[in-house]
Amino acid sequence: MGNRSEADMQRDIIKIAYYHYKLGMNQNEIADKLQVSRQKVSRLLKRAIDENVVRIEVLGYNGSHVELENRLESMYGLQEVIVKDTGSQLGEAVNTYLDRVLVDGFNVGITFGNTLAQMVEASNRPQRRENVSVVQLLGCMNGNNITGRMDILTNQVAAMLNGSVHILYVPGIIENPELKQLFMSESKCMEVVKKYKKLDIAFVGIGAPTEDSVVTQMGFLSMQEYEILKKKGCVGDVALRFIDDQGRVVDPEFNNKVTGIELLDYMSIPLRVGISYGTIKVKPLVGAVRGKYINVLITDVATAKEMLTYGP
Repeated sequence: MGNRSEADMQRDIIKIAYYHYKLGMNQNEIADKLQVSRQKVSRLLKRAIDENVVRIEVLGYNGSHVELENRLESMYGLQEVIVKDTGSQLGEAVNTYLDRVLVDGFNVGITFGNTLAQMVEASNRPQRRENVSVVQLLGCMNGNNITGRMDILTNQVAAMLNGSVHILYVPGIIENPELKQLFMSESKCMEVVKKYKKLDIAFVGIGAPTEDSVVTQMGFLSMQEYEILKKKGCVGDVALRFIDDQGRVVDPEFNNKVTGIELLDYMSIPLRVGISYGTIKVKPLVGAVRGKYINVLITDVATAKEMLTYGP
């Protein structure tokens, strides 16, 4: 395939396109067959598309939100975005996503939140793998609201996945740093802390500073305390880290009172999945993605569209 006429070159393009798209040959196989470089095969395949020798059509595209998902992925540098029509579909979406990525030996971290609880409620079949561990990422909260009871959610997810469960039986907030250190150095707690270094995926809810938020309902913060945080720029929280719209922790002192996974270990988890929707959650979500607290987002159409109105 040296110096060729334009007609010969067009024939080469068609032939290579046929081998690739009709016969399913990869570029290396085509290069070996025709005794040309892989780079030349790649270049001619690109020309096949540019010159309409090949037309690629994605069927069903109009019925999906793939373009919206791609725009958010590109804008915020997210690994993946999953957009559903409504917030009520997010629990099912989380289950479908988990079923896709979960493999034997996976270590799964769980926090809390209303939307995260939908994951358990929407489970109509167990997604079982071998040797799965489900780990509570933050200390416990008291209360009857299951969406704030990480111990209950962690147990339920473990049952759903037929995995082992690792509960952190310490208060979620400890005011005294020395007392916090004593709690976290207890042998049973240390077993959980060791799991934090091995997590493959974490599912986190995104909080907003409202009276009916899980954080206020469970007594972690009063609205008066929230107002103080808001004056510091707080737009919400991710795993009890209160952040501004750029993802910066607004109160490092409070952050030091939080028991459970340390921020450095959390940020080392390969898949950090944020699950949330609603107008009130847009600013917290924007802060969460800007701060890289989540790299996978599962949300609804309305929330996704509003997030696009913010800069990266």
